[in-house]
Amino acid sequence: RRDWSRRPVFCFLCCCRRGSSVHPSSIQRTPRRTAPRHSLFHTQKTAEEMADLLAQLDALQDEKKYQEVYDLVNPAAEQDPDNLELQWRLARSLYDLSEETVDKKEKERLVKKAHEITTALVAKAPEFWAANKWHAIVLGSLGDYLSTADKVKNAFLIKDHAQKAVALMPEDATTHHLLGRLCFNIAGISWIERKIAATLFGEPPKVTYEDALGHFLNAHKFRENFLKNAVWIGHTHLKIGNKPDARSAYQLALDMPVLSADDRKTLDEARTALSKL
Repeated sequence: RRDWSRRPVFCFLCCCRRGSSVHPSSIQRTPRRTAPRHSLFHTQKTAEEMADLLAQLDALQDEKKYQEVYDLVNPAAEQDPDNLELQWRLARSLYDLSEETVDKKEKERLVKKAHEITTALVAKAPEFWAANKWHAIVLGSLGDYLSTADKVKNAFLIKDHAQKAVALMPEDATTHHLLGRLCFNIAGISWIERKIAATLFGEPPKVTYEDALGHFLNAHKFRENFLKNAVWIGHTHLKIGNKPDARSAYQLALDMPVLSADDRKTLDEARTALSKL
């Protein structure tokens, strides 16, 4: 299941037929309506052209050709900065490239650029599911470059945006996976992180590894061939103490297709974890 929703916007034009006996001066002109500053399909391309472009982008995404996605979406997004569908796909491509690179400075640059885009997206369209989803995902990656206090603060924002995205698009596997990761991380936060959270923001949400597992299993229900999710199901079963179920989850991951460098890293992670059981 693709993680995008297409809502075409149609434009209707009115005109007088030639040969009409009505004199132009007697026509009451309707004030021209101005399109909103942001829309799913803004004015740079026709709805049909935009639909074709989005289909190309999502086909490449399905094949995990992340650099090709970026090369195609970046110029289109620069031409049409108010197009929500292009902007969230640009943020996604930056995030995907950040997951692929081994260069730490390049990873930071890509994540921070994606964060700029998603911050603008949620400001423009707070009820748009993809804006909330990708803002939550990117905030999670941004944690590597933040202080402990800011990291804890971000955990609350990630939770809010992820839950909003799930409410708006309940069948999206990636957002369920994100909530699972969030619960997993909160369940295992250190004493000092919990104290900082309590001092600055109140107690962090009380969640368990069982809560995390529930989200990962929801993600699996909506996308069975989700490699990273299978590995995290294994990790969570280990935390709970279910070694046989952890072994099954890791084995499931090893049987899945590998299409990207990030997939290969995830597969190595599963293989290493399985070897320790």
